[in-house]
Amino acid sequence: MPRISVVLNVRNEAVHLAACLASCKGADDIVVADMESTDDTVAIATAAGARILRLPNAGYCEPGRQPAIDAATEEWVLVIDADERLSDGGVEQLRALAATARPDISAFRLPFPTHLGSQLIRRTGWGVEFERHPRFFRKSHITWPSEIHVVPRFEAAVVDLPPGVTVALKHFKFDSLEHAFSKFNRYTSVEADERRAASLTSTPAEALTDAVAEFTRRYSPEEDGSLSLALSMGFFTYRFLTHMKTIEHSGWPSTGVPATLPMRRAWEAFLDTLHAAEHEQARAAARTEYTQGHLDAAATHLREATANWGQNPSTLSDLAVTETARGDLPAASQAVDAALTLDPQHPDARVNRFCLDLLMQRRPAPTMVAIDWPAPVPPEVLTLGAALDGTGLPARLGDLPLPPATLELVFVGSTSLGRRTDVDATADGAAETLSEVVGSLAPGGRLVIGSPPPGPTQADHLTAQLHALGLQVTDDELGLIGIHQGTV
Repeated sequence: MPRISVVLNVRNEAVHLAACLASCKGADDIVVADMESTDDTVAIATAAGARILRLPNAGYCEPGRQPAIDAATEEWVLVIDADERLSDGGVEQLRALAATARPDISAFRLPFPTHLGSQLIRRTGWGVEFERHPRFFRKSHITWPSEIHVVPRFEAAVVDLPPGVTVALKHFKFDSLEHAFSKFNRYTSVEADERRAASLTSTPAEALTDAVAEFTRRYSPEEDGSLSLALSMGFFTYRFLTHMKTIEHSGWPSTGVPATLPMRRAWEAFLDTLHAAEHEQARAAARTEYTQGHLDAAATHLREATANWGQNPSTLSDLAVTETARGDLPAASQAVDAALTLDPQHPDARVNRFCLDLLMQRRPAPTMVAIDWPAPVPPEVLTLGAALDGTGLPARLGDLPLPPATLELVFVGSTSLGRRTDVDATADGAAETLSEVVGSLAPGGRLVIGSPPPGPTQADHLTAQLHALGLQVTDDELGLIGIHQGTV
């Protein structure tokens, strides 16, 4: 089996280092590149059996990355920082990964679940679904630049882990909010120095624009709550300070300072981000209330979001679903009409309008409509809720003149704001049923279908089946939100 070197760049990491090295137990070679620590870092590393490489303190790790990698004895290298932990069994998983790696693969990206203290940061610019870094690689294939926060270069392909490989680097990025802001202050000084060294200038307008964009990119209160606000504001400050420290070096020139109108626009963009986040929080709260059977509370969350933070077509479409479940079809109709006024092409609102017209008997049924809905269905509508139960299509399907010119199936209730049918164990049957339906469509037939079943295994399986049938599939948890359209 391939041998593995583990490489760390450290300075004053006595608090974290022992746990990090313990997580790498079983590695064939450990190099700790110390950058002039003044605590017990070197003693801890030596006691753990690591080889010590002495490097000058550059203030950040990148200048020491390549020298540390060059000191490794093995071709396959894992770069890990002291505030990171390799998942259980990680060394052996990496060893097996290296043994089967194709020659044209330089590196593997590892998932990075990131934490502030013990709190997992689910999104806010990170998140294990989004953050992956090429930390396991062939030594002979890498060049790591010395500039701060610059990614390494590889000779060949950089790929994600194959299915079934679960190794990850758990990143305890910040000990606390105070620690986070101390890092921000130090790193912004380094980045400002690098900008000046590269003859790059900054303007106050640029500082504000970049700060707002950074906040917008990160702010995820529906996932991380108040922690997202704290960190997103921190990175707002990070971008702002990087530019303003560059400007400070120029003696605080008076040119380029935004006038009142541009400042208002920047502030409005900032507030728009907050309003969008408030809508997402309201939708998440409504989802929770509805799944618990609290329909009035769900509707209240959505109405308050619209009243306090402006109209949003997705929020209004959710409100239409909620009002329908409450039995108030006129209120549902009003909400979906408001959504379509804002965005006439909004896919969820268009499907909701179609279904409401059926329920309110405002339009004839198409060739076929499948509805599993918590409200009465007009008798002329053919109900095929069983299709998503995996129990097969009703006998009436055989009575239809197939293939029709167009065939519209609206599986509205596959989620119905949490009122799911019993589909967890029947994904296979549902997929077979859908295959039969799609096979009956004439060329150009249109299929409109609700969300996949809950549970990652069943949902992934059914989603794969839908993709195989040529259908576009997205995912959203709330009622009609997430209706998917595909052309067969």
